[in-house]
Order: sequence, then structure tokens, then C-alpha cells
Amino acid sequence: MDFGVLRDRVRPPLLSDGWISRSRLLRQLDQLAEKYCVLGVIAGPGYGKTSLAAEWISWQTPPWAWLTIAPEEEDPHSLLLYIRAALLEAGADFDRERLDGLLRQG
Repeated sequence: MDFGVLRDRVRPPLLSDGWISRSRLLRQLDQLAEKYCVLGVIAGPGYGKTSLAAEWISWQTPPWAWLTIAPEEEDPHSLLLYIRAALLEAGADFDRERLDGLLRQG
């Protein structure tokens, strides 16, 4: 079932040629990933959050889902729609019928 999501929001961006790797932060993400199944990166504009996360996820063994959250995710239906798309893009194993049923219910 295609719910019409924007695929760029569920795929990590490509890193630019001038990207400077932040190995200390990458190691911290590795350590956190051993404890938690959901990770978020929070910092001010221009601090390299997206690039850091994209580099880190490129080193990981799937399935790791990527989701760029936008203001419309205040709506639970929209957020669930994008979570579903991110899980599908990552090839994650989840109960698709149940999630699709929730989405149909609105």
C-alpha cells in the first residue's frame, strides 16, 4: 500500500565532499546504540546534526531507519505514516498489517 510519502524524508542525505568526520561523536553514537533502539541528535542550526547522523548510519548494519521530521508530524497520523515508510525503506521486520490498519483508521 503506497501512502504517498516524500521518499527524501526517509533516506539519509549524501555527504558532501568537504565533510569533516567527527570520530568522537561517532563513537558516542555507537555506544548509545548498544543501549537504545531509537537515537536522536539535537543541536542548533548549522552544527552538522544531519551530516553526523548520515555518516554514522552509513557505517551501520541494517536495519536502521532514517526519518527527517517536519512540522506536520504534530499530526499522529502523518508521523505514523512516515515511521512506516522509514521502516520499509530500512527493510525492518515489523507488523505491516497492523500498522496499515492503524493508518486506515486515521
